[in-house]
Formats: sequence, C-alpha cells, structure tokens
Amino acid sequence: MSDDIDAVVEEIVVDAYGEDEQLWAFHQFFEDEATFPFPAEVVGSPVEVVGVDYEGDERRGLVARCRRNDQGYTVALIDVAPGRLTERTAALIAAYRRWSGVEARPGPR
Repeated sequence: MSDDIDAVVEEIVVDAYGEDEQLWAFHQFFEDEATFPFPAEVVGSPVEVVGVDYEGDERRGLVARCRRNDQGYTVALIDVAPGRLTERTAALIAAYRRWSGVEARPGPR
C-alpha cells in the first residue's frame, strides 16, 4: 500500500514546485476526483465533509468544509477522521497525509 500512496503523491505533485503549488495541486485533485459528501468525525463528533479547500495558508494546509446540524465550518483536513470513502477519495486523503508527514488515521469507531 505504501508504494501506492507514494505513487499518488507523485502523480499530484509532479509539476508543482514549492509547498504552495503542491497544496494547490492537492486541492485541484480533490476538486476533480474526490467524492463528496462523506461521513467523518472531528474531535469525536460526527460531521459530513462536503468539500476540501486550500485557503492559501501553508501552515494550515488543506481544510475540510464540514457540516453538522445545518451549520458549516472548516477544519484542517489532517484533523478529520473519515468514515466510508470511495477508493479514490481514500487514496487522496492517504496521499495528502503522507505528503504532510502525518501518519494514516483510522476512521470513526
């Protein structure tokens, strides 16, 4: 699986130079290829992730647009524990976490 994740990272960042361009590249892949919404947890609370954005803050990285009880908010994507995902969405999240230097995160219990 490790090689598969590395291959996805390489596919995404191949023509992106520097952290900012690479984050924009990840954002574009999420827009083009991820399936939304998907269930997740943020600090133990169930949410629905309705999209992924990059707001230009390299320190924060990609953010997940979440919805809970008809309220919307954003959190860092690495702080989201996703539930059931399509194979490609799972691969994109795993690749982003690897690129960010964060270990894979298990889904909600």
